[in-house]
Amino acid sequence: MIVIYLHFHLPVRILIKECDRILKNYFKSSPENNWYASAYVGLNLSIPIFNGFEKKSKSRQATLEYQKSEMTLIDTQKQFTISYQDAINNYQNHKTNVERQKMNIELAEKVYNETALKYREGLSTMSDLLQDEQGLSNSQASYLSALYNLKDAELKVISLNGEIRNLINE
Repeated sequence: MIVIYLHFHLPVRILIKECDRILKNYFKSSPENNWYASAYVGLNLSIPIFNGFEKKSKSRQATLEYQKSEMTLIDTQKQFTISYQDAINNYQNHKTNVERQKMNIELAEKVYNETALKYREGLSTMSDLLQDEQGLSNSQASYLSALYNLKDAELKVISLNGEIRNLINE
């Protein structure tokens, strides 16, 4: 775009030529009416002397638009990099959370099994057993929620890598 505007100051040369046949007496019909061949050549030379700073203004405007598009590209690249890093961090955090929730389920199962054994032996109350069963159910629900968040973060990373089409086509 800048190159186009830089050529406004150059002279313009136009060469014109035409060949034709002309009727001598067009309005009179007689045997003397003859057709004559005619031709002409012309040259038009236009040299811009002052264009009201149009060339300079358009050149500056094109340069600014080019710089603006470069800045937009750089900003978009930075934004993508930040989004990708955030997605990787979220994935790692959710992966750690899933591992912790899995350990919580194991612990809740141990507690429930001990309370169930104590209940069968008559050393624990039904209330304690129900409370530990509720804790186990909450641990399982938290694990499923953490697993869902992990898969969601994984999809975000896959989409930012551009591999989502491969996943869809499978």
